[in-house]
Amino acid sequence: MAQTLPSLTSTSTSGYVMPRARIDSVPQKPAIDTYQQDVGAAGEYFVFQVFKALFEIDENAWTSDIRTRFNFPAMDNFEGDYADITIKEYDSVARFTDWLIAGGHSEATQWKGQDITYHVEVKTTTGQCNEPFSMSNNQVRLVQQWHESPTDVCVLLRVFHFTLKPEIHCLMDPYALYLAGQLEFQAQGFWAQLT
Repeated sequence: MAQTLPSLTSTSTSGYVMPRARIDSVPQKPAIDTYQQDVGAAGEYFVFQVFKALFEIDENAWTSDIRTRFNFPAMDNFEGDYADITIKEYDSVARFTDWLIAGGHSEATQWKGQDITYHVEVKTTTGQCNEPFSMSNNQVRLVQQWHESPTDVCVLLRVFHFTLKPEIHCLMDPYALYLAGQLEFQAQGFWAQLT
């Protein structure tokens, strides 16, 4: 059953839904184009701005080269070693953990007060939540790596209906979802979708 996340903006009171059940309808895999890349970039910026307000992260937490498209400086480190957003400052981690718990992810209680790092992948489309989204081979490798680490937590934020009324589904540990058959990876730069 879907649960509503706490509001992501001070002016919004609904529209952010978190799945807790499988999604069965699966559309065909689309081709990546410039428009989809622009939507993905805008989705990252949207999530960064929301997280900046809610969790008091700064530009250093936005660990994607896409940030340069929005006049932020390039990262000093290799982007391929990071998720789109990396939350590791203790107070921001605590706020994010509380947000996850309030959104129905009781498994996040195990991270309260812990020294962990959240690795947030943002996947944005204009269609339905079950619309396929792209993941690179490297992103799949990182998702698996973080799944196997006791101090790293991967969260996939599935932003959809982006050009209408954005909704966000928060998927904890996407590699565990893959192992459980709830997330499918298809080769060719990987496409992922909820099943």
